[in-house]
Amino acid sequence: MNRGLAILSALAYGATLALSLRLHRYGSADTWLRQPVSAYSNGPQARLFMTYGLVGIVAAGLLASATAGRGLPRLAVGCLAAMAALRIGVFALRAGDGTAARTAESRVHLALAVVTFTLACQAVSSGTPRAGELVPSLAPLFRGLAWIAALSLAGVVATGVMPALRRWFGLAERLFLGATLAWFALRAAGLASVP
Repeated sequence: MNRGLAILSALAYGATLALSLRLHRYGSADTWLRQPVSAYSNGPQARLFMTYGLVGIVAAGLLASATAGRGLPRLAVGCLAAMAALRIGVFALRAGDGTAARTAESRVHLALAVVTFTLACQAVSSGTPRAGELVPSLAPLFRGLAWIAALSLAGVVATGVMPALRRWFGLAERLFLGATLAWFALRAAGLASVP
């Protein structure tokens, strides 16, 4: 059963990565550098953004279920499960368009996004040693993605609170999301490859 869940999770993460790439065809380089990914929730990309979010939520839930009892630290499994649950709020609440004052809804969205990013980074960090043991040939890739996730999360925080760096927020966020999505996809594929 867990292997079936891992296969489904790997497929869902693959779809999430493909949807992310498709979503990022929209916008200019300025959008990629400055704007948060949630900016796609407004405008013509809104439906694609919601699909990306829903598939990612399903992927995280499946991976949490597939990893339970399969050697991943309980902390990592708990982080995955909580991340999947909280992302529902991230995608259900409007982030705002960045041009007006923050609303209560956009503040809750931001708080949930901060918590889910932290949970994702913790899941990657605490799960990397075991993931490398499960698929030794991918151990360097798991470690590299974990470092990219940690450093880019620091970048997200720095660009979110330091006005001089704010123009790089979108890039830092996209690096973080890409690294964690790739890590989770590899983790799911690794689990699927082990009977």
